Amino acid sequence: MAPATRLEGAAGLAEKLREAEAARDFPGVGPVTMSLGVAEYALGEGLSEWIERVDQALYRAKSEDRNRVVLAATPERTFSDSSLERPLLEVIWEDAYESGIKLIDTQHRRLFQLASSLLSVLTENRPLPEVSLRLETLLAHTAQHFHDEEALLREAHYVDLAHHASIHAALLAKARELQAEVQAGPLDFGRLVSYLTLDLVKGHILSEDRNYFAHLVAVVGPDGTSPAGDERS
Repeated sequence: MAPATRLEGAAGLAEKLREAEAARDFPGVGPVTMSLGVAEYALGEGLSEWIERVDQALYRAKSEDRNRVVLAATPERTFSDSSLERPLLEVIWEDAYESGIKLIDTQHRRLFQLASSLLSVLTENRPLPEVSLRLETLLAHTAQHFHDEEALLREAHYVDLAHHASIHAALLAKARELQAEVQAGPLDFGRLVSYLTLDLVKGHILSEDRNYFAHLVAVVGPDGTSPAGDERS
């Protein structure tokens, strides 16, 4: 319900909803309060497990005098845990893929995780709503990454920014097209897997993006700020 949002952000949204509801005066009824449970998706868990965690948080909110927001604890689980079977398909991040820019590398790692999570549900024949939800989350993170990446490249006066941005636009358009297909059904397994592994990961993150790494590090530095002594206008 809140793509590309961590637990703290979702909790803030829930609290705003709770406060807005409590402030309303319903004709013939008066004020009405609501309780909310909030759970962040944990890598590797199924849709039913995720719903169960938020459901339990909601019950806690109701049992604790109501009119409150309760956060569900996020389990520390990854695909490497012994309790989970390794997925049939996955994309694995390696240190050799790093750009040297903290923001870029953090976002790239997250996209690898989300792509692997989506590949996992595809190979496990999970219900289409779960596939759609995870694709929507990946799409939101991808859009945010492309936005942040273009901002850094613009600051660094990257000469191929227009071309790079056009690739971003094409990738997002294809992702939205796939999302519409997933929602309409039936799922084209091959097209979605090809997009994740060949277009997004191999073709873009591991190939196209590498063209700007050296330039970006030299101009804005690893923290995304101009190195000391750089007086660019």
